[in-house]
Amino acid sequence: MNETLSPTIAADVAARVYDIRKSDDFGIAFNREFQNHFEITNKRMDGISGGIVNQILNRSSGFAFTAQGKSSQFKQHHIFGIRGSKSLADWLTNGNVATVCGPRNLEVHSGIQKVFSSLQDGFNKYLVQHNPKCLHCVGHSLGGAIAELTAI
Repeated sequence: MNETLSPTIAADVAARVYDIRKSDDFGIAFNREFQNHFEITNKRMDGISGGIVNQILNRSSGFAFTAQGKSSQFKQHHIFGIRGSKSLADWLTNGNVATVCGPRNLEVHSGIQKVFSSLQDGFNKYLVQHNPKCLHCVGHSLGGAIAELTAI
């Protein structure tokens, strides 16, 4: 049995997560393949991007959603869909190119690490609550980098 996400599902997740930046509503339905295998478990997880002002003022926006497998093929599989750059604050994050110590003491882009850190508690709580057999971390651009840190 294939337990890998198809490119169709991965691309749909990576594209659709942008819908939740300012709302917890997805603009249109997910593709049929996603709907056959997964259901949304958390429509919006907020994260903080941008400079120090956004961090001090705790200015967050929707950065991720979660889904859980419902078909026999993906039973106990979960998805973290993480969005990429969409706003000026996100682009400021991308421009913060110093490096810091990230997960497992790896050298990480400091802006990406800051956004990841703002999401990490929510991700950890989700993992404890659901205890997935398999976790698929999907994202595009900034979201892809955060997905990689999440997987680590």
